[in-house]
Amino acid sequence: MASVFVCANKCGKPATVVCIQCSHGIRLCEACFGVIHAFPALQSHTLFAPHKVCAQHLKPLNVRCVDCAVIVCVECAISEHQAHVRKLDESVTSV
Repeated sequence: MASVFVCANKCGKPATVVCIQCSHGIRLCEACFGVIHAFPALQSHTLFAPHKVCAQHLKPLNVRCVDCAVIVCVECAISEHQAHVRKLDESVTSV
């Protein structure tokens, strides 16, 4: 069962998107993402669906560990899958 995270903006709604550029990753509901990212300086930020982001590191899941047959983030690839065969997964995109 997937974990349900609450919006970091403390609105009480479930977090449905992740902005990896804000504070090294922040989980928000779509409404709060829209309000916060209405500021011009933040409009270039990219939102990701939670299932496309590492729950531990809040980084995109974009490295395929061939040995373990899983997709991990760069941090996991360096730490937990260091001695394994890894390939960059070009199919990972934002929401």
